[in-house]
Order: sequence, then C-alpha cells, then structure tokens
Amino acid sequence: MRETKNDLVNTISDRTNVKLPIGLIVGGLVAFAMFGFAQWQTHLQYDDRRFNEEREFTANGLEKARDYTDAKSRSRYTSEAAAEHQKQVEQRFQDIKEKNDAEHRSLQRQLILLEKKCEHI
Repeated sequence: MRETKNDLVNTISDRTNVKLPIGLIVGGLVAFAMFGFAQWQTHLQYDDRRFNEEREFTANGLEKARDYTDAKSRSRYTSEAAAEHQKQVEQRFQDIKEKNDAEHRSLQRQLILLEKKCEHI
C-alpha cells in the first residue's frame, strides 16, 4: 500500500512564526506614518488659514485695528461711568457706617438698661 502525502497541516510553521510579527510591526509603522502624515496635513491647513488671516489683517489693518480698539474701549468704563460707580460705592459705605452707628447706639442703650437692672438686684 502506498502512503498518501498529507498536504493539509494544522500547525503554524516556523516560517509563518517569523512572518507574522514582521507583518504586524510593518503594519504598525505604516499606520503610525499615516497618522503622523494626517496630523502634519492638519497643522499645515491650520497654519495656512492663520497666515491668510494675518495677511488679510495687515491688508485691512488700519480699519480692523480701529474696529478692534473701538470694541475694546466700548467694553471698558468711561470716565462718567467710573465716577458714577465710585459714588455708588461711597454711598454704600456711608449706609453701612450709619447702620453700624445705629446698632452701636442700640447696643449701648441695652447695656445701660442691663446695668440699671443689675444695680437694682
């Protein structure tokens, strides 16, 4: 009887064991390179957009700078608003002082009354 050659092997050969890690390493390097290239392209687009905005700003620089300073100055206090705010703060301090003085007088009266009661006892 003649033996038949069995070409179907269920085990992984030594050659496959070497190819598999090399393939994974090369695949990982390719994926890393693709990711780095995509990030580089994103940064290039961002830099181009920023450069174009700066060039546009310098082309229309005077008008945009004036608009920018006007917007900033509108957001700040004017001298009248600052003076009005100062008056409001001073009035609040004066009200607090008057309230404290009134409380002090009230407490002083209560102390005098308690002293008189203690003297009678």
